[in-house]
Amino acid sequence: FAEHQAKYAKEGWQIQHIEFSVSRDNGVLLPLGDEKFMSIHGRIDRIDFNPGTQKYAVWDYKTGDRTTKP
Repeated sequence: FAEHQAKYAKEGWQIQHIEFSVSRDNGVLLPLGDEKFMSIHGRIDRIDFNPGTQKYAVWDYKTGDRTTKP
């Protein structure tokens, strides 16, 4: 993962939030352009931002021995 993270950072990605808990009333607002926003709430594992592309990446890590279909 460290190699991937180094490449990702070289591309301009910056970690904005880690294990960030937000209520529905205080969601993280992500600008979508044209004065539109998307609110994200709950426990968010990680949110990154790339200033060069003006894009966000929202990470939801999954760990465990078993998986279930979404």
